Amino acid sequence: MKDNDSYDVVFTNGYKVEFDKKGNWQEVDCNVDAVPTAIIPAAIRTYIQQNYANSLIVQIDKDRHGYSIELNNGLDLDFDSDGKFRRIDD
Repeated sequence: MKDNDSYDVVFTNGYKVEFDKKGNWQEVDCNVDAVPTAIIPAAIRTYIQQNYANSLIVQIDKDRHGYSIELNNGLDLDFDSDGKFRRIDD
């Protein structure tokens, strides 16, 4: 699916990836499975491993302000563009 600013790709397994018009990913949603670690900034991976070792990142959103992460335990976490933890999002 395409709108003026992005392209949405939905895979047969239900995973969704949204790309901007330049082809950069903006959102990856793997439902209940883990997002590929290769696209998660190292600082965020480290924070999750240290603070939520038994949780998986199932969704990641990226914009100019930073990253929003959803864990499989339902928590939503916000990080700045350098991967530094900001807050738990309600």
